[in-house]
Amino acid sequence: MLDKDIFRKKIEELAISYPNWKLDITDKKIIKTWYKHFDHFDDKDFIQAIDSYIGNERFNPTIAGIKEYIKNDNVTVI
Repeated sequence: MLDKDIFRKKIEELAISYPNWKLDITDKKIIKTWYKHFDHFDDKDFIQAIDSYIGNERFNPTIAGIKEYIKNDNVTVI
């Protein structure tokens, strides 16, 4: 299960990396919605996905876009 502190830190990193991203990371409802889509992944896979997304993507993050970078047994989860 994804650690909530790691989740928050990486979402904050996304907000800094994509300054035009209009996701209100201070809104608890929004953060809970995002977290429920990633809570079943482990910390390492989520961190790797965020770092890869930031390193490769020009456009603001989406849940589906980040999930494309999560590896599970060497298979990309979509």
